[in-house]
Amino acid sequence: MRSIAVNMGSVFKAGGKPNWLTYIATFRLAVMGLFLYPAAKYYGIVGVSVFSAAVSVIDFFISAALTNRIVRGRASDFVRCLWVPMVFSVLSALLARYAYEYMAAGGGFIALLMGGILMISIYALLVLLVDSDARSFVSNLVGEIEQAGRERLGNGA
Repeated sequence: MRSIAVNMGSVFKAGGKPNWLTYIATFRLAVMGLFLYPAAKYYGIVGVSVFSAAVSVIDFFISAALTNRIVRGRASDFVRCLWVPMVFSVLSALLARYAYEYMAAGGGFIALLMGGILMISIYALLVLLVDSDARSFVSNLVGEIEQAGRERLGNGA
């Protein structure tokens, strides 16, 4: 959500509302300033992580609502664009979490690493299954790599 919200700043600037960036940043700073210490003190790093994520979600919805005011968009436009990646993200995260729990007995770091690799792989596979543009891009990329390899081998490199 944050990666999408950060791009909304350009819409604010183009729409003649650059001051909205200041207001959002001030809001974020105030909320973080008030609640970060209690989150850390009572809930540790997990509390800080959850709190930070919650602030990012709130920031996204505020930025999206303001962006919609400028471009005369609707919330349904965001939902239509983001529902598939969101479902893929949740599904791949759940499967990776399950795999991590299964592997964690063998060692925490290795299980975490393998869970991350699994999550990325599942997400990529899901994207490739449903997105013909992504399949075409990967196919073209593989073709270019193969061509470069053939040229390199042909030149005696």
